Amino acid sequence: KMSQDSQVAKAAQKKLFQVAKPKIPMPNFLTAFHAEKAVRNPIVSRLFFINTALFGAYYVMSGPSGHLYKKYFTLDAGSSFTSVALSHFGHTSTSQFLFNSALLWTVGHRHAQKYGCCGLVKLLGVSALLASVAGVMQVREKPQQAIAGGMAGSAGLLTYNLVRNPQWFKWTRMSPVVALTMFTLYGFYWDDKAAVGGMVGGYLALMLL
Repeated sequence: KMSQDSQVAKAAQKKLFQVAKPKIPMPNFLTAFHAEKAVRNPIVSRLFFINTALFGAYYVMSGPSGHLYKKYFTLDAGSSFTSVALSHFGHTSTSQFLFNSALLWTVGHRHAQKYGCCGLVKLLGVSALLASVAGVMQVREKPQQAIAGGMAGSAGLLTYNLVRNPQWFKWTRMSPVVALTMFTLYGFYWDDKAAVGGMVGGYLALMLL
């Protein structure tokens, strides 16, 4: 009898869950990954694929191949001139790769939906350009890695949308001013030229685009 009662209780709980599930709102960040909204903007999808493919290649590289990757896909004193542009795709840090990919997949997609592909490309372009200028100036003075990955684009997206679309970030329970201040402190404390240049690009886009 206890077994039958247990089965009846489980069946009732399952039925109650199925009834309640559609009425429970999911957090915005999780909703962005929901299967029904999994189709991304084409620009976002391509950038995401390029970043993932390059980071995957870097992850399995070793020796000379790894040095070639850093020469052409990161910006430092020993890089090729092509790395000024390509360094914005070449991640070498897992944490930054995950952060930039998640931001591109969510905020980047919403930005493209609202402002169009052209608006997204302009914002990412301005952010990358200013970050590249800051990075080149740094490597002239210090022989250290200045840019490796899409932090400039992430910084531009965050800056622009924390100011223009703060409602997108309500799930963080954080004031846009606090978020921008923390990101600015990160950029200057760690001397991250991609983050600083991207933020300047975001502010510039707010005024011009």
